[in-house]
Amino acid sequence: MTDEEIRLEEIKLLVKKKLKNAQEDIIEMRKYEEGSEEANNLRCKVLLELYNMFDIFFPKDKMDKKQELYDIYMDIVLEVMERYTPLDKDGKPRTLENYFNFLWKRRKNNIYKKSKIEMVSDEVEDDSEDGSYLQSDGVQLNEWAEKDRRDTEGLDFSEKIKYIAELGISICWLCENKSSKNVKKYYPLLYSNLISAYFRLLNDSKSGIDISSIDIKHENQMFDTMNVDFLDSYTMEVCRTLEKLAQVEYKKNRDFGIEEDPDKELKAMPLHSKVFYAFVVSHYEEDEGRDYESVKSTVSQLRTKFYRFLTDNGVDVIK
Repeated sequence: MTDEEIRLEEIKLLVKKKLKNAQEDIIEMRKYEEGSEEANNLRCKVLLELYNMFDIFFPKDKMDKKQELYDIYMDIVLEVMERYTPLDKDGKPRTLENYFNFLWKRRKNNIYKKSKIEMVSDEVEDDSEDGSYLQSDGVQLNEWAEKDRRDTEGLDFSEKIKYIAELGISICWLCENKSSKNVKKYYPLLYSNLISAYFRLLNDSKSGIDISSIDIKHENQMFDTMNVDFLDSYTMEVCRTLEKLAQVEYKKNRDFGIEEDPDKELKAMPLHSKVFYAFVVSHYEEDEGRDYESVKSTVSQLRTKFYRFLTDNGVDVIK
């Protein structure tokens, strides 16, 4: 065998081993109650393992398709977490390796053939100058897009916070992965918006929940996942605890050039796209000089993907 053939064989064996380990962890995860510490830990472990395999699966001669392939790969990972079972619909054994490779090959070929991907009209929250925050958007889905969703409704407050914090591990990895610069840049901003709005809602609703009782480990994890510089850009004070985040006032619409109700406090969720615009053009060298409409479009597209990631993992998005 040539050196290249030996290298490819080693990669093939590595993939087989990793998928076998992931299969065992998924089966083990299903033994525990959803939302339990054991299930969440195994879920995060498998997500990270599978996400880290993208560079192995990515065909290096398709650099022009890398973003599309990356998005499809992420969808497959999430689907595997929800739908994979060691038996197929006919009761015959199937390995995660075969299941994963089947999905990857089929959807990858759809891109190469430029086949039409089903477009589903979906109502998503977005920004508009009249304050309606509603836009009809086209979300790219495929024939497997209807997923079973994890449900956090039955969890108490501390369990839900713990789950959201642990989900942040997955978001952190997505943000650190160099194959998607926009995900790396915008997901921490969107996560910051989600967490700050969630705790403001708790405070405004006078729920009586004791935020100070949250495990400091999970509090730290959420702040590690957020972009705190972005958080500071729209809050009146610096916040580094969830208790303070629940009580802090937001800046006014006029501070970001929002003409509708200029003296009104910013809408918590979703934040107006002008808040994102002001931050990215002043903090990222590659975005200097970008026009507002361009940034707004990017925020809208990634917000849709981000919301889908959350809802697919059982987190209700505040609207």
